[in-house]
Amino acid sequence: MGRGSTLNISLTPKLKKYIERRVKSGAYSSASELVRQSLMFMEKQEKADAKYWAEVRKKVAEAEKEIADGAGIPGEVAWSEIQKFMDEREHSRARRRRAG
Repeated sequence: MGRGSTLNISLTPKLKKYIERRVKSGAYSSASELVRQSLMFMEKQEKADAKYWAEVRKKVAEAEKEIADGAGIPGEVAWSEIQKFMDEREHSRARRRRAG
């Protein structure tokens, strides 16, 4: 990879030692390589996070529209169904424990 521009940064002693250890171990050929790789990973993670939150916002908007259109389930009914599911799951686990 060609040489890019230079940027001087300050690191805590702990981070400096970490970089030195990783370069010395052979995992990276230089501190610059480690920083570049770290920044590329960070950028990739930020893009994945943005995609995730865009999907969450989309699903919330869809749910809000369903509720506005009257397709929602009243809270008491939803809670009752959740509680029933949890009770059935716990009974099933208890039966397996007794059988096993």
